[in-house]
Amino acid sequence: WLFLVEAPAEWRRRLDRTREQREAMADDRAASIDRWLASGLANARVVAAFPTVFHHASGGRTGRAEPGVGPQEHLDALLTSFLETQEYRAITVLDRYDNEIASVPAGTKLAASCMELAHRCRESSRPVVDAHLHAGLEPVVVFAAPVMAAFQPGRAVGVVLVAVDPYQWLFPFLRHHPDANESGETVLVSRDGDQVVFISP
Repeated sequence: WLFLVEAPAEWRRRLDRTREQREAMADDRAASIDRWLASGLANARVVAAFPTVFHHASGGRTGRAEPGVGPQEHLDALLTSFLETQEYRAITVLDRYDNEIASVPAGTKLAASCMELAHRCRESSRPVVDAHLHAGLEPVVVFAAPVMAAFQPGRAVGVVLVAVDPYQWLFPFLRHHPDANESGETVLVSRDGDQVVFISP
């Protein structure tokens, strides 16, 4: 009788402890991803706040530059420095009409999904982030931040798109399971209409 009562009770206690541990780990993983996303959005907003970026996106060509350096060269150098420091894949600045003002590396091609993200960002005047597949099924995470006009609050004069390689941190983090449970899996997906597109490998 003792075995019939105690064994199931102990089994339930162990299940409860395991569930609590996994819920805590899931919360920690979600918090880590939230911090990574917040950092990416904050960096995109930093670029969007550069005076030189605003001048170019708003149609001006008189951004601050070093003596002997043209405004466009100054903007390109600014974006390149930020790209290399943060180890991002690409940074693109668009004006309100979707014209490309600057892009590093040079020749970066924007996918249709990036343009849709830019529209969402500009229309809402709020930073947004999305993960999707580029041509050739290459995954990318894109952070978009509006370039705001200080004299017209709430009006975006352009958009900054920052493309990040998810293989640098996000995918390795998703693949790592602290409890070494081989049956567990975390995947990154995106919605395309009524379809689910798997982003992570």
